[in-house]
Formats: sequence, structure tokens, C-alpha cells
Amino acid sequence: MGFLFSLRGSVFPKAACLAVPNALLAGLIHIYLWGSQSQAEWMQIGGVRWIWSRYSFVLGFLLVFRNGQAYARFKMGTRELLEASVEWMDSASSLVAFCSQEDKFKEQARHFFQLLVRLMSMLHCAGLQAVSSMEDDSQEIIDPGGIDPAALDFLMNAENKVEVLVTWIKELCIAGARSGLIIVPPPVLGRVLMQLTNGQTALSGVKQIRNVSFPFPYAQILSGMMLIHWSVTPLFAALSVHSTLWCMITTFFVTACMWSLLYIAIELDQPFGDDFNDLPLRQVHREFNKGLLQLLQPDAFVAPSFEPPKGMAGLEVLPPLRASHEVFDTKLTRRKFSDPGNELDPEEVWEALKQPLVMPCCDDALKAPLP
Repeated sequence: MGFLFSLRGSVFPKAACLAVPNALLAGLIHIYLWGSQSQAEWMQIGGVRWIWSRYSFVLGFLLVFRNGQAYARFKMGTRELLEASVEWMDSASSLVAFCSQEDKFKEQARHFFQLLVRLMSMLHCAGLQAVSSMEDDSQEIIDPGGIDPAALDFLMNAENKVEVLVTWIKELCIAGARSGLIIVPPPVLGRVLMQLTNGQTALSGVKQIRNVSFPFPYAQILSGMMLIHWSVTPLFAALSVHSTLWCMITTFFVTACMWSLLYIAIELDQPFGDDFNDLPLRQVHREFNKGLLQLLQPDAFVAPSFEPPKGMAGLEVLPPLRASHEVFDTKLTRRKFSDPGNELDPEEVWEALKQPLVMPCCDDALKAPLP
């Protein structure tokens, strides 16, 4: 019952603002018509009632169609947005795993990791801002301290920030391959760079939903039919129902249901704003940043060593099964974006970034030897 009468994110209050005056109007009309005992010819609505029922059926069909299209846009926007995040996170983790673990590349790898997570955080932030319709679309990004201020000024003034950041990340990867830091064959590295492009492609699908509105002819006809239905329903209810109370009740519920369906479609049509039913863009970005900061921990990108447990004759013996809660907490993986605990802990951020980034000189980058 608490869920049924919850007002947060509900369309009932907006629908009730139209249903309550409609019901009161129906009651007044009913009292006037049935109180006067008038039997005017225009009050005989036998055939009109049949036509009105068909009109209501067509209106209900349009509302269902409108809701179906809105939910399809909502579902597609959610899928494409999360796909972009997954593609970019997977490319970042792959690049970290592809770096050489030799001692001579230790400092260069640290610099590569630090710059990569900063650029990735800015890329994800720019992607969300490109599709967001929030009044305040600012996001938390990993501190860009150490990056060339001139490059940041160029990025600030660029209109297509996503394209600029993707190009920077690709250039960073190519420079790492030339210097020998990235030790995978070019086809494998090309697949990782393709994931950056796949994230851009998914983001363009989200932009399509945001920039292309529901077709105007459908919206216009539906709005006109809803207005006619709202205006005529009190009169038809007053002529059809003998009781004033039931006339008001039926008018209220019919009007509230019709307008609730329309408001649901409007809520789902553009899910990139500040409303309760919109996508939690800030929480999605915080989760992305937490994943990037986790990549900086040595245990995250170095595979663990392994020795056969005691009592096992060899690796050919099948290992026993154990409960997952004895190894890791599975409840942490079931958190939603809006659940508490997804916020970034300042101590965790500083622990990951305690070694500040120092940008190399441009001349040093150009002198990177070919593999």
C-alpha cells in the first residue's frame, strides 16, 4: 500500500489536477440536468454514446502506442548509455593489462596509468554532458592536475569534447606501443581502440533519442483528442449516470487514467534530466570513476600467483566446490546506482592518486623509440 500511494516519481498528482475539476464539473452538470427534470431532445444520447465509446477506444489505442514508443526510447537510451560505459571501461582495463611489467617501464607505466584514468574520466563525463538535459550537468571527474594547462584550455573551448578526448587516448596508446610499453600485437591493440569508437557509436544512439523528438503529427493529434475527451466526458457522464456521486467518481477515474497514461509517456520519453524517473547519470559516472580508480591498484592489474593446495596430488584432481560468501561478498555486486555506498570516498581517491601525474615534455614524447 505504501508503494501504491507513493508520490515520489508518480504521475497521479498531475493527472489528479485535471481529473478533480473534471469530476466537479460533471457533478454540477448532473445536478443541473437531473434537477430540472428536463427531457430535451438533445439529452437523448443513445447513438452518440456508441460513437463516443469508439472515440474513447481510438484514444486509448493512441495512448498505448505513445507509451510503447516512449518505453522503447527509454529502454534504448538506457542500453546505449550503459554500453558506452562498458566499452570505455573495458578498453581502459585492457590497456592497463597490456602494459609491460618490466622494471625499466615501471615509471613510464605509472605515468601511462595516471594519464589514462584521467582522460577516461573526462571522456565519460563529456559523453554524459553531451546527452544530458539536466539544469546542472556538472559531474565529478578524477583530478586532472598535471595535465598540460594549454591542452585543458583547448578541451574547454572545444565543441566536440568526446572526439577530442578519444583522439588523445588513441594517441596515448600509439605512443605507448611505439615506446614498447604496450606489448600486444597491433591487431589486438586495434581491437581496443575500436572499443573507444564503439562507445562513441553507442553515445550517438543516445544523442539521437535526445535530439529527435516524438513525431509532431502524433503528438498534435493526441493532444487535441485528449483535450476533447477532457471537455466532453463530464457532459456524457452526467447524461449517462443517474447518481451524482457515481457520475463524479467515474469521471474522475476515467480522466485520471487517460492523463496518467499520457504523463507516463512524457516521463519516459526523455530520461536524461533531473526527474525521479530519469536515469541516474551522476551515479553512473561515479561508478565509472570508482572502476577507473580501482585499475590503479597493483592487485587489480597483476594476475595472482597460484600453487596447488595441500592435499591435492596434482592439477589433474578436480578441486572441491565452496560457497561464494567464503571468498567474496556477493551482496556488493547487487547494488543499484542509487543505493548508498556508491559515493566516492575521498580517502580512496587520494590513495589511488597519491603519486601525482607529471606530464612529459613534448620533445620526450617525440623521441619515443619505435618497437
